[in-house]
Amino acid sequence: MDVLNDSVAMKAMKKHLTDEKTWQRGFVMLLLATMSCLVVLVLCGIILYQFMSILLSGKLNVVLLRLGKTLSSYMQHVLLYLTYNTDKRPFPFMRWP
Repeated sequence: MDVLNDSVAMKAMKKHLTDEKTWQRGFVMLLLATMSCLVVLVLCGIILYQFMSILLSGKLNVVLLRLGKTLSSYMQHVLLYLTYNTDKRPFPFMRWP
């Protein structure tokens, strides 16, 4: 009985390990994780600039406000995909949020 169960488990594992869609998703996940690191750096720059702008002039940069909002939305889409909460691939595989 155990030999039969082990054989079935090995076949199932082999099927999962050779599934092309899983490897494709893994590659996309790696690409998106790399891109998200760059987005976080840009967001940090926006955060610092906006804070300095408030300190020095009392006003926010409206263009950076919109950019920060769209980058935050993009990060949400990326994180949902990376955590398997959605199968919808974010930008660059679909339009920008």
